[in-house]
Amino acid sequence: MADVNLNFHGKTVILFGCGPSLLDAVDPIEENLPLDPHQYAIIAINESIYLALYANILFFRDVSWFYANQKIVEAWKGVIISSTPCRFYPSNVKVVKTTHCKD
Repeated sequence: MADVNLNFHGKTVILFGCGPSLLDAVDPIEENLPLDPHQYAIIAINESIYLALYANILFFRDVSWFYANQKIVEAWKGVIISSTPCRFYPSNVKVVKTTHCKD
């Protein structure tokens, strides 16, 4: 795994979601911000990793997403986090415990 600085204190966090409107947002963001992982904390969720390969963190939740995107998960050198355990994840995937609430 790459040596990635995860100290986000004082940094603006950019969170790329994975909805259909993402493609409309990426170009304006990249035109207006120098997307330097040292200046920002960039988190890519699911498919947005394909548009933000410079992200600090790749986050996914669904095991089915992992199977559909296994090649990038295995090859990507950044930090990868999931909230769903799976014994088939490669060692570069870190699983975090989450608590779900009704609201």
